[in-house]
Amino acid sequence: MPLRRTPAQRRPLGALVFLLMGVAPTVALPLAWFVATRALAVTTALSLLGLGAFAAVGWLLWHFRLPRPAPLVVDNHGVRFPYFRGPQPWLALDEIVVARATDGGLTLVAAVPPGHAARGATGSWILPRRVFVSATDAAVVVDSVRARLARRPDGARLLARLDDNAERQRRFQATRPVVVWGTVGACVAVFAGEWLTGATGDVDALVRMGANAGAAVRQGELWRVVTACLLHGSVLHLVMNATSLWSTGALVERWLGRPAMILVLFCSGAGGHLASALAQRAPVSVGISGAVFGLLGVLLVSSWRYRAQGTGGLRVPASSWLFLLVANALLSTLPFLDVVAHGAGFALGVVLGAVVSPRPGRGSVLGPRALRGAAALCVVLTVVAVVFAVVGASADVSKAATAAAAAVSPAAP
Repeated sequence: MPLRRTPAQRRPLGALVFLLMGVAPTVALPLAWFVATRALAVTTALSLLGLGAFAAVGWLLWHFRLPRPAPLVVDNHGVRFPYFRGPQPWLALDEIVVARATDGGLTLVAAVPPGHAARGATGSWILPRRVFVSATDAAVVVDSVRARLARRPDGARLLARLDDNAERQRRFQATRPVVVWGTVGACVAVFAGEWLTGATGDVDALVRMGANAGAAVRQGELWRVVTACLLHGSVLHLVMNATSLWSTGALVERWLGRPAMILVLFCSGAGGHLASALAQRAPVSVGISGAVFGLLGVLLVSSWRYRAQGTGGLRVPASSWLFLLVANALLSTLPFLDVVAHGAGFALGVVLGAVVSPRPGRGSVLGPRALRGAAALCVVLTVVAVVFAVVGASADVSKAATAAAAAVSPAAP
């Protein structure tokens, strides 16, 4: 099967877009956060951006010096792929568990049972549509793999495994993260209300709207630990939390389902703010970052449970966990950052992940009916908390208006 270019190659415009849209925000947003909190000087931030741009240019120059690709080969032993240096990697034919051709290209994944050694040189390969000469070439590769498998003595079992995994992936990708969309939309709508009323940057106004004021929570206003999740202190705060929730939450919701996602978001978000109020570390805090850390806790549980599985689960590489650990360790040094809420949200996410995340070959500890009931309770509690916040804010506004009118009214005779 001839290919147009090696999988690692991209067109210059595509590679530039990848840098600007995928890599640049992960560097620029933290630097902007450091500058905004005065933890980093503007000149230092610009210098770091310059170094990043220099590294990006070097990456582009190296990226397009790759040699011409070799053909992709499907034989009785496996699938062999072109590579830009060294030996050609390959997937053993009977270890392939996913073989799918979509509009985006070709996906092949090989799995090895626990305790066995892989005979192929790699575990997965994704070829985008642009590397193929013809639009139908990806489907031809899949047909070739299936035809080779059908000739094997255990071909029926291997083909049934392919079909089952393909259906699971189809259902996973077809699920729309409605809960994540709704949560992000609610945060944006509430922040628009903050902006219109001038509450952004005004601590007293945020407290009136339902921020997590530790003293008030300890006096019984528990609804604040829920409404504080929807409030944010600035545009940058909202953007960072919303993008994190959008990217991580979409994966977790597709994996867990909507009821479990509602339960994780509510418990880790509200639980993080409750822990912050009880710890008395931050007098006032807002944001849904505790729920985002709860999602990371769920990912940690899934990654551990499926660490020896070829397919299934959500697995995050160890390098990604190292990056998250270092990044959050640095962020924890910033002022006005509620580390207690983050840590409590993550811990609750780990506990909830152990309960709601499916186990290999089995379902979750909580059944579908229990998850739906818990999710419905979380929705009701959220609505009640918002009602308390609206009523409390209205009462505060009414008291302020009465006091102002009394101050300007003439004294009675």
